[in-house]
Amino acid sequence: MNVKKGYIFGLALIVAFILMAQPATAAIDTFSGPGYDGVLDYVGAGGWQSTTLDVKSGDDFNILALVYSEANDFELYVYDPLSDSIITSATAPYSTENGLKYIWTISSLNPGRYYIEIHSSRGSGNFAFIHFNRNMQTQTTTPAATTVAPAPAPTNTRPSTGTSLFSTTMSGSKYLTIYNQNNYDAVITMRRATTPPVSGDRVLSFYLRAHDQYTVQNIEAGEYTLWYKLGEGWDSVGKTFLVDRGARRFDDIFGYTSRTAGYEAWIYPVADGNASTTDVPADQV
Repeated sequence: MNVKKGYIFGLALIVAFILMAQPATAAIDTFSGPGYDGVLDYVGAGGWQSTTLDVKSGDDFNILALVYSEANDFELYVYDPLSDSIITSATAPYSTENGLKYIWTISSLNPGRYYIEIHSSRGSGNFAFIHFNRNMQTQTTTPAATTVAPAPAPTNTRPSTGTSLFSTTMSGSKYLTIYNQNNYDAVITMRRATTPPVSGDRVLSFYLRAHDQYTVQNIEAGEYTLWYKLGEGWDSVGKTFLVDRGARRFDDIFGYTSRTAGYEAWIYPVADGNASTTDVPADQV
């Protein structure tokens, strides 16, 4: 490993002190410096937390580190949306120092966006994810300029409720009814349940206007996860909102068995509701 170990461990130690100073469940922060960038965040017991990793064309080194309390057991997964697969993972700590555990993994990552999935197999608490993107024993160079064709201008045509954005052929007898009681339109997505959740195959996505409801039929027996994002101003070319108003994933699995007719779900805080959700990047929905 050409990168200076002392530099990595020194930075990790600084991050460790920051991490310990953060209150539990704090929302957290991003940080960066010469040769690295990262995020401080929180994951609940048994839960998942997502963050994005943008690898640039000038990055010549990719070491991924996860720092967390030795009282917990966390796991690191890197999901590539282009190949729709987990391309690397690390589930065992490389070392334990100063009351913290350290996970390291070296990955050959092409330029692009990846999703970092942090899973708690034991305990809950803050963590620091660090991406080292430079070899500290080499000088960095400025990548050559490239010419990029202009993207098509977005078109702001608001779809009607129930407009399919993605679908697969399903011939089941189950249903899913979604109620959108927000002031913003929504995109609803259902994936096959798997670990980590973002790697599950997408089975359907549809548009749901504000203060409206829609029922999907023909869902097959199986286990699914349910995702949604809210926004304003629909770009029909990019199939996304021009103004992002947040995205979430239901924590519970939607299990359809022979005894399950269907589910109803509200994507709005409901008094005495029992469905918890987790924030996710909007482009996962």
